[in-house]
This record gives sequence, structure tokens and C-alpha cells, in this order.
Amino acid sequence: MLSLTKVGCFFILTGQTDMKNAKSRKTPFLLLLLFLGLLLVGINVGEVSAVWEKAVRICLSCIGIG
Repeated sequence: MLSLTKVGCFFILTGQTDMKNAKSRKTPFLLLLLFLGLLLVGINVGEVSAVWEKAVRICLSCIGIG
């Protein structure tokens, strides 16, 4: 059961949480780890240079040079 505790001019939640709430807290961290893993894989494969080349081509064509 959760309860509000006043600390100075702030209220904080205290007490035990259920397992569903604990699992939902892990989801953002797991997604962040997945993102970082995929980012590292893309860097190791060499996608940075490919994306950079495409961005330069698109930018140059937008301003009428390329």
C-alpha cells in the first residue's frame, strides 16, 4: 500500500509497490539498452558514413547545387 508523506513542502510516495508497477519501471531502461545496442551495431557496421552521404546529397539537392 502506498501513502503520501510530507517532506518540507513536498509530498513523496512511500510504501511497497506491486509487481506490475515494478515491471513497468523496467520497460524504459530495457528500451534504452535496446536502443544503445542497436546504435552500436549500426556504428560498427558502418552506417554512419552511409547516412552522412545521403544527408549531404539530399541537402545539396534541396538548395539546388547537386
